[in-house]
Amino acid sequence: MRVDENNSFATQLQRYASALGRLESLRIRLADGCRLKTYQKRLAEVTVDPRSAIESQLVFAATYDLREIDEINEIVENLPATLDTAIFDLLQRVASGSEHPDDELDAPAREAQFELYLGTMLRRGGISARHGKPDLAAKWHNEEFFIEAKRPTSLKRFDDRLRS
Repeated sequence: MRVDENNSFATQLQRYASALGRLESLRIRLADGCRLKTYQKRLAEVTVDPRSAIESQLVFAATYDLREIDEINEIVENLPATLDTAIFDLLQRVASGSEHPDDELDAPAREAQFELYLGTMLRRGGISARHGKPDLAAKWHNEEFFIEAKRPTSLKRFDDRLRS
């Protein structure tokens, strides 16, 4: 399937259902109330809603959900053929957390998701990436680069995370 910015909500929902199914087949536990399942339920609601107008609160939530859904789809669709312990541990953390990072003081689920997403982007670009300590080791032109994935948790922390 060709994936681009023109895919419908129904297509995204189908891809996401496949991604969640793959996670569960890898023995990643996804409780019914977990954030990943909540995103799926809300996208399904928006996709099949017959009303001509949807409440702004639902629209804002679904907009955020779509970004999260897109990242999860990319991560799962581009996992290495063999999962090592580091990737498996990160995937388990991704399944936790609250629906929105503003609801958390610390966001280990989103930190893990960000780290996996960076690894996905590197692999998609033809750069081998290994997760662990440091967060990522990437090999490019016979040199190894070490990356600490730092996701800013607020505008105030951006400078700190950038410097780190």
